[in-house]
Amino acid sequence: MENRAVNSISIITLLLLFVLLPLNWYLGLTAVTWFLFVLIILQAFVYWLSRYRHKYYVSMITYAVASYATLIFTYIYNSGTNGPTLMLFFITLPLLIAFTRKALHIIWILAHILIAATLVLCEHLNPGFIVNIYPSQKTRLIDIVSSFSIVVIIIYFVTSYLRMHYMRQRNKALEQNMHLERLHQENAKLFSIIAHDLRSPLSSIKSYLEIMGQFNNEQDHRIRDALINLTGYTLDMLTNLLAWSKNQMEKVSVNLQPVMPSDAIRTTLDIQRGIATNKNIHIVITTAPLYIMADPDMLQIVLRNLLSNAIKFSVNGSEIYIHAGNDKEGSGFITVKDKGQGIPYEKQKDIFTMQSQPGYGTENEKGMGLGLLLCKEYTELQHGRISFLSVPGEGSDFTISFPLQSM
Repeated sequence: MENRAVNSISIITLLLLFVLLPLNWYLGLTAVTWFLFVLIILQAFVYWLSRYRHKYYVSMITYAVASYATLIFTYIYNSGTNGPTLMLFFITLPLLIAFTRKALHIIWILAHILIAATLVLCEHLNPGFIVNIYPSQKTRLIDIVSSFSIVVIIIYFVTSYLRMHYMRQRNKALEQNMHLERLHQENAKLFSIIAHDLRSPLSSIKSYLEIMGQFNNEQDHRIRDALINLTGYTLDMLTNLLAWSKNQMEKVSVNLQPVMPSDAIRTTLDIQRGIATNKNIHIVITTAPLYIMADPDMLQIVLRNLLSNAIKFSVNGSEIYIHAGNDKEGSGFITVKDKGQGIPYEKQKDIFTMQSQPGYGTENEKGMGLGLLLCKEYTELQHGRISFLSVPGEGSDFTISFPLQSM
């Protein structure tokens, strides 16, 4: 940060010197003009040290020494208190403060006060110590007015630079706080899922296993079906948790390749068919012959979550429609449509976030609130898009879109 500040201040100083050089030459101040020429070379060297050699401390010390040497020389050879040098002290101080650490600020303040006081005292005790080089009063007034204008402009730029730096640091701190808050919420959500939603079905499975064999065959059959559903639900939840945790902790590798939506849908359906059969849900599939660019494993996780949600929130004996095709934008899409409960309007804005509150299916199946977030993250990692349309009491349509295979 200090290195960038030195670079910026060096450029500002060079601009200042390039303005003062022709002005002093025009006013006939030969000694000051030559001194400014030497300073331009020295300041260019300071910039080179900082910008290209990254020697911040060397450039800082060189700049500070050159600044004080300039003030002393200009005061002596430019009419002392009758000249503009004392005003130039108001430029060098903020410039030094702008790119140095706070511990050095008191040094610059004391140095400015001591040097200025010493120069004025020497001039008072020995007026011949000062060289009066103004050929006329008009020349003096032009020099003072121009120097005052330059002081005002430089102070403005330095103040703006410091303000911009403050705002940048403030915004960075706010972004970090928001990031930490988001991580805190995600961790709280994750531990809530692990502590309650994952433990609860495992406890139910344990209880079912303990009482199996105490009832007749019909009751055992119902318990077996409940165990299958609970085990499937728990497995889905654990798979989502592991996938999402991996996605958060490390950079997930995405292997994009041509995939036929019909093949991906068929594989997903083989996994979910048993749960759909238990609820007498009929799944209707219509697909067009096309290839999309996707990661097969990620696509399976997304489809499995969308189909699992559709089954979970569909009423017994209803239908689910899965359609794959091309859209008007030239992308391939897969839509999962159900005639179930739908999503309440007040919850729709949060369904792809950690703030999503899990709901219960038509047969009291518990949702975990993480599946759709995982769908969104995995779809976007594959350069795809996910969208939905849901009407409470009528059902939901979820659509994922991916680029088509390049021909």
